[in-house]
Amino acid sequence: MPRFESTLSRVVRFGLYVLVAALPFIVTPRTTHPFIFGKTLFLQTAVVILFAFYLPLALAVPKYRPRLTPLLLTLSLYLLVLVVAAVFGVDPTRSFWGTEERGMGLVTLLHLGVFFVMMQSIFTGWNDWRRILRLLVISGIALSFIALSRLWGVKLYGADLGFRLSGTLANPSFFAAVLIFEILFALILAVREKQLSLRIFFGIVALGQFLMLFSTKTRGAIIGFLSGFIIFVFLLALKSGRRARVGAVLVLLVLIVAGIFLRINRDSEWIRSVPPLRKIAQISVKDSTARTRLISWESAYMAFRVHSFLGWGPENFNIAFNRFYNPELLAYGRGETWSDRPHNIFLEVAAGAGIIGLIAYLAIFGVTGALLLRKNFGKWESSLFIAGLGAYFFQNLFIFDTPSSLLLFIITLAVIDLRSRNNDSISKKPPGKATMKVSGFPEDRAIGARALFFTLPLAFVIVWKIDVQPMRASSALSTAMAAASEQNPYQSLPFFRNALATPSPYKTEARTEFAKTIMRMVINGNIKKEDFGDIISSAVEGLNLAIKEHPRDVYPHLLLGRLYSEAVSFDSSYAPLAETALQKALELSPNRQEILFGIARLAIIQGDLEKAKEIYARTIVLEPRVGEAHMYYAVLLNDTGEKEESKKEMAQAARLGYVARNLDEALLLARAALREGDLLWVVVNFKNAVDFAPNRADLYAQLAVANSEYLKILTDPKHIETAVREAREAAKKAAELDSSYQKEAEQFLKNLEKNYSHTLP
Repeated sequence: MPRFESTLSRVVRFGLYVLVAALPFIVTPRTTHPFIFGKTLFLQTAVVILFAFYLPLALAVPKYRPRLTPLLLTLSLYLLVLVVAAVFGVDPTRSFWGTEERGMGLVTLLHLGVFFVMMQSIFTGWNDWRRILRLLVISGIALSFIALSRLWGVKLYGADLGFRLSGTLANPSFFAAVLIFEILFALILAVREKQLSLRIFFGIVALGQFLMLFSTKTRGAIIGFLSGFIIFVFLLALKSGRRARVGAVLVLLVLIVAGIFLRINRDSEWIRSVPPLRKIAQISVKDSTARTRLISWESAYMAFRVHSFLGWGPENFNIAFNRFYNPELLAYGRGETWSDRPHNIFLEVAAGAGIIGLIAYLAIFGVTGALLLRKNFGKWESSLFIAGLGAYFFQNLFIFDTPSSLLLFIITLAVIDLRSRNNDSISKKPPGKATMKVSGFPEDRAIGARALFFTLPLAFVIVWKIDVQPMRASSALSTAMAAASEQNPYQSLPFFRNALATPSPYKTEARTEFAKTIMRMVINGNIKKEDFGDIISSAVEGLNLAIKEHPRDVYPHLLLGRLYSEAVSFDSSYAPLAETALQKALELSPNRQEILFGIARLAIIQGDLEKAKEIYARTIVLEPRVGEAHMYYAVLLNDTGEKEESKKEMAQAARLGYVARNLDEALLLARAALREGDLLWVVVNFKNAVDFAPNRADLYAQLAVANSEYLKILTDPKHIETAVREAREAAKKAAELDSSYQKEAEQFLKNLEKNYSHTLP
């Protein structure tokens, strides 16, 4: 083999090994989204640099050129449809780049397409792929150990990975999606390996990874795995004899009976004690998580109906979600009211790329399935591949892809692509010989050398622009956000300006975080009057740039309106600007309560209390189960002298579990709960009150009394013990803060000792 070909092929081969093994472990603690964004940038950097070596190799040596297989053509068609959908979509910029949080813009997907081409062209024999699969299985074992180590308090990468099994994916659902492929790869090796010891080893690994999958408590992935298992049993039965078919029917019957039994006994203690079983058994449309998912699915379906041919453009679901926003979502918390994914990959594709995109996406699975049914595959191997892809397919009904899971999907397709061509021996063929020479070198080598001279510098320029600079900007933003939360907000402003000055296609997040920091400073009175104009102008400029880049994204409009509203207290000329921004936001999302709250707040600032009352009443009509709306309305009614109506609304807010956002609200809710006789919420709101004012002795005294009253209705020993402990601690704290409470606290503690001595340690 000529040195030129040998060197380049080894570089690309080694680089691909490193990429597939290292990607899941990449965590960048100094960026704003350390568990996703770093992986995306590493993937893109590695692919660009490796392609700079691969392209000259492919030009020089024909055997390394892409093979126009059905899978390559199908993947190319899907990517082409996404590009067209993005160009004609509602926000091409966001479609192209995506976001830091998800790392799944068209740029990343195109990199994955190039990755498939290189894998298909470089690894051309089963021995090559066996090494890849072994490497991935070992990588998966390491990922599982990292996930388990966190349970014993081990922290890695300087970041908290959480106590649910998630490892370096930092989300149990994302980790579970990776585990599905790890189980598949281990089982494929267990079937294909010739040594019995290796087959046993990989079988044990597959079992261990299944236990890890079950321990993630991720319903979608567990249901997906069970679906894949059913597919596997069914396929194996079809390809086997009568006894196998009978066995398959029995297995399916056992699974059905087990599912029915689990559902009937969903409230049993033994099921409740096993979290994964409990989560599966209690699946219901009434469950808050299930309900919010269904609402997102409804939004995606409505979006699809409006733009059914090519969709709204990839990564633009947030725009459609806001356009068809369901006010019910606020009843489940503000965290549920903003979404950029419908948590269903097929609805996501349909909303983003329309019926054409969905057909192209499903064609990938259709072509893959057709290839797996060829005679090239053994019955165990083909059944495992179809079952694994089926598990991935069904779990994607409840989640979405990440760079890590999508990379493993592409690798799976590349393995199937090779096996479908029955090319187990292709890598053993001798390389082709050149027939022409230029300047003493074979012509192929000359072409490759010239291409390398061009591709390497270009690769480093691309990496600097789309990977290094965004990494620097994200790191600067992370530093700014930390400074804003931990120090005087003024000290964070230079860091924010540094983040905004660093070139990056992901500037929107930096601009909105900067504006939110400025708004908090205005609300808390942290801005000096002489600095106000310059600081507000900087935030407004950033938001206007965000709006210019993403004109149909409601969030920058809402944030701009709220910022202008708070600035009215400094300068009344901001009022019409606030009104314009908020009305534009409302135009983009007509049923979103947060926008209406902002408009009502502006009306209050301007002194138009009647208008504010009308708006708050409207939000209650939109969704009566939102405690926040009732609370805002109650406070306004109280301020306008409508005391009785205010009490009713406040009681309703308390019943709906509204959590106070300041001391005044906490005290108002405590009184409302007391009037309603809800002693638990009396205690909860006095706890909130002492959190807002930790130096007020009178609040601790009232918390102690509230707990003592609550004790009178408690029967559970654990709850009694907790209430006694909290009452005692609150009484002691009141006496500590104010000596005038000393005698009263001593008597209170004596009575507590007398009545509940058996519960005190």
